[in-house]
Amino acid sequence: MAIQDLTPKKETIVFGHDSVVVPKYISGIAGGRTLDMDKYPLDTVQAGQVIVFNKTSNSYKPLKLKTEDEGVSYKYDTKDEQDVYVGILYRTVAKDNPAASIMTHGQINVAALPYELPADFAAAMPLIEQVKDEEAK
Repeated sequence: MAIQDLTPKKETIVFGHDSVVVPKYISGIAGGRTLDMDKYPLDTVQAGQVIVFNKTSNSYKPLKLKTEDEGVSYKYDTKDEQDVYVGILYRTVAKDNPAASIMTHGQINVAALPYELPADFAAAMPLIEQVKDEEAK
């Protein structure tokens, strides 16, 4: 019988622009949350992705995406009625290991976000300051 190695493997996803997308992290959801990835179409969730809480399923998930240009690019779809904005993903995570750090207070660089923010996001998340690249400090 072979011995099985149960040592956890350290996996890091490095997208050099995570710190550009979120130049200032002040606070977030303590301990992070595991994201519901059932309907997410991509293999990674990039830093700067809008995170919502679904009141029906009691789960955290990335705001859903819809395809543009015949599936070549994506943008945010409309938020479901039972979804509430909770923050921004602080660091990129893999779809198969969606342990997420969710920022609720800080600064995001809108020039580096993966997708254009929904129009109602700023009013719902007033502690997340939106700056342009040249203003980020």
